[in-house]
Amino acid sequence: MAAARQTLGWPYPPFIVPEEIRAAWDHRSQGAALEAAWRELLAHYAQAFPEPAREFERRMRGDLPRNWQQSTAQTLETMLKQSAPQATRQSSQAVLNILGPALPEVLGGFRRSHRVEQTPCSRARAPSRPRKQRANYLHYGVREFGMTAIMNGISLHGGFIVYGGTFLVFSDYARNAVRLGCPDEPARHSGVHA
Repeated sequence: MAAARQTLGWPYPPFIVPEEIRAAWDHRSQGAALEAAWRELLAHYAQAFPEPAREFERRMRGDLPRNWQQSTAQTLETMLKQSAPQATRQSSQAVLNILGPALPEVLGGFRRSHRVEQTPCSRARAPSRPRKQRANYLHYGVREFGMTAIMNGISLHGGFIVYGGTFLVFSDYARNAVRLGCPDEPARHSGVHA
């Protein structure tokens, strides 16, 4: 270690960040200015569009819609009627079909193969150009790691309840991102299922 420090010209002891580097990396004042500008923009938006602004703020707080208890009870009641054997992807699809209308913040997708029966749910809408409708489904392709890493980022940002799915055997490809999505304290409204 001492030789590496000498070769790199790093004369500082372990765990010390030199003051000049700390100062160069310090963007607190820039961040505060950007946040103030964002809050001002949001305030103008809330005046012009109060309903969407309230919905945005509800989602960012992580609050569930007011009718959430009723939707949950309906989902459970419907699922208990299912008695025939069912593939997990079909069970997932059935739950998403019921929960989706009650939770507009649900966003996600599945690892896609070429099999038609793996469609996510009846309300799945992928982003399109030009934008004709609100999107709530992401085409991940066969990219388990990318899918899981994207879900981590969306969950950290907030405002969405993310889901993703793949076959259990392929979850190994997502292992590193799954581990990053499992902090010491569980994240709100996030989930990865296989």
